[in-house]
Amino acid sequence: MPNSPYTEQNDTGYNASPPPDGGEQTSANEITWAGIKTKLADPILAFVEAVDDAVAGAFAKVINTDADENNAVAGSIAFTSSELTISSGSVTAARSHHTIDTEADAASDDLDTIVVTGVSDGALLFVRAENTARTIVVKHGTGNIQTADGADFSIDDAVKSLTLQRRGTDWHELNRSVVPSDNYVQTVNVTDGAVATGTTTLAADDSIPQNTEGDEYMTLAITPSSATSQLVIEVVALVSPSNNNTVTVALFQDATAGALAGIPNVMLASQMQPVVFRHVMTSGTTIATTFKVRAGVNSAATLTFNGVGAARVLGGVCSSSITIREVLA
Repeated sequence: MPNSPYTEQNDTGYNASPPPDGGEQTSANEITWAGIKTKLADPILAFVEAVDDAVAGAFAKVINTDADENNAVAGSIAFTSSELTISSGSVTAARSHHTIDTEADAASDDLDTIVVTGVSDGALLFVRAENTARTIVVKHGTGNIQTADGADFSIDDAVKSLTLQRRGTDWHELNRSVVPSDNYVQTVNVTDGAVATGTTTLAADDSIPQNTEGDEYMTLAITPSSATSQLVIEVVALVSPSNNNTVTVALFQDATAGALAGIPNVMLASQMQPVVFRHVMTSGTTIATTFKVRAGVNSAATLTFNGVGAARVLGGVCSSSITIREVLA
């Protein structure tokens, strides 16, 4: 709870124990202005002035809600949240911060409408998922929610949230909280400058390369943060065959036999060339998965990785790599 800006005041000058008065006409029982002022009026005046100062100081710390008033807050403002559960595509907002859960704990649920009766026009609303294992699909235009890009927005992890403003009977998106840089989550990379050679062929024909063809030269593992995110995989392989040949570089995942992607290149003998390609896919998992790069010649020859004729070039700074970027969908 926030601290109250008001400081309670106490009357410290009031005489609560006057001398006894039995009606005798004595000097002790005389009523004089000086006595009244000292024992009653002055303490009351001091108390009222202290209360006035405390109230003025407290109001200086309170937001003025009058029109066209500027308010500066030196501390923090916190919007406590409460959970709302979708019912037939709808929830009713009662405050400025709500977590949303699916109806009957379904894996995914559409949020079409946010009832506005509980909040004022112009109010802000922060929305995020109550349970990141369940997806809230905020629907654009189906009910009274208008997203900035005119498309549905899925809140499916701990990162995503939505900031809305009530305008009349509708809610309009002001901002969404996602990982910056095009929803970027993480990048992993392996760079290999070591020379290696292989002789296992990899057919450059109309069949999907298999993990028994060619030789493995690089691997890289990643643990996706979301099963629905996109993995952008970039491969750079520096290779040279010992004779004129077609060299194929292919990308594999875990123990899956068939390649995800591959590039065949026609190359001259003992001339190193870079083979560069990109593959984009849905992660499909939140556990570690390993990507592998294999390369091989179409017909009998020796393939040199990161060099020519089994020898290194450029002192090891001539290198191949795998780079994987995870991007939220």
